[in-house]
Amino acid sequence: MRLFGSVLREEEKAESDIDILVECGEDCSLFDLISLKYDLEEILGRKIDVVTPDSVHWMLKDKILQEARPI
Repeated sequence: MRLFGSVLREEEKAESDIDILVECGEDCSLFDLISLKYDLEEILGRKIDVVTPDSVHWMLKDKILQEARPI
């Protein structure tokens, strides 16, 4: 799991979500990603956006991959 976005850059606002990049294998399902999202939201008490490298818009992908830091 890697963190990216406004929280990583310390530019978040009260309504900002936490952006998480997840690289998972072929056995990782959409259900697994949704479950991770809801579990993290419950633990952290914040809205979470979970994405994979393949689900990121191609125009943003390089920036996100360069910015993302392991957590």
